[in-house]
Amino acid sequence: MVTFNEVQAQLVELDPRFRFMGISEVRKLARLLEPREKILECMKGWHKGRATLLCATDKKIICIDIRSVEHELPHITYTDIEKVYLRKRGIAKSVYIRTKSSVIEFMLLRKKNAVALKVSIERHVVYMNNTYMLEETIVRKVEPTQYTMRNWRSLAKKVGAASIAS
Repeated sequence: MVTFNEVQAQLVELDPRFRFMGISEVRKLARLLEPREKILECMKGWHKGRATLLCATDKKIICIDIRSVEHELPHITYTDIEKVYLRKRGIAKSVYIRTKSSVIEFMLLRKKNAVALKVSIERHVVYMNNTYMLEETIVRKVEPTQYTMRNWRSLAKKVGAASIAS
């Protein structure tokens, strides 16, 4: 859990207008964030006809229902996202986030905000997938060969058993 002041500082750093965000919204967000988690984008809009706050952090995407006591949507991790796309819905733009199990629609009034949110999420999805693939190749188990074992034995003989134990 992150403190209220840390979340407020991150939001004001993103956009000075977030200084006037409701206390209950910031408290909900503070409860859902993990320590050292950074907010990348935060926008107000609608999800299923309800006022919603969507925050994209460096680890996950959080949707908070502004009017209710609890948030309804589960967190979305970037590795679960398959595609992010835009559609025009009347005077609003909708950002659709397609995961492996569902499609989440988030409506915004301004096209500029919708495009910025889509681009930000897409960039972070690519970054997280590349990081995940890189970690997978680094962590892959390396089997010691006879050649490497011979090198370790010769090193142990040169250094001595006493210095290896210490």
